[in-house]
Amino acid sequence: MKIGEVAAIAGVNPSAIRHWEKEELIRSKRNPENGYRAFTSRELKKIIVLSSLRKTVYFIESMKQLLEALETHDLTVIERSFKVALQKLNEQLVNQMNGISEMMRYIDDFANSTSFLPHLK
Repeated sequence: MKIGEVAAIAGVNPSAIRHWEKEELIRSKRNPENGYRAFTSRELKKIIVLSSLRKTVYFIESMKQLLEALETHDLTVIERSFKVALQKLNEQLVNQMNGISEMMRYIDDFANSTSFLPHLK
């Protein structure tokens, strides 16, 4: 598959795939006839995993370790990696919910305060 096809399937930009390739998280072969990158289904699976991981606060080095564990079927490392990812996602969600709650309080305070809106009395 070409980079555009892989990007569409994985829901990422081709630039992300190029970056992951530069970081040696994935590999492609060049078609000698046209120079296009060609990806195998195995690399597509890695790209889909990377697409999910980038939504967390995963660092490149952590991604490399997880991809290696997936290839060697090291279930202990895989499980630990996913637990860490879930924990980080939960932390992000809690922070976002706290931020939303705080904004809602500010909106309520603002709406209920006449000192902010003296011209509407």
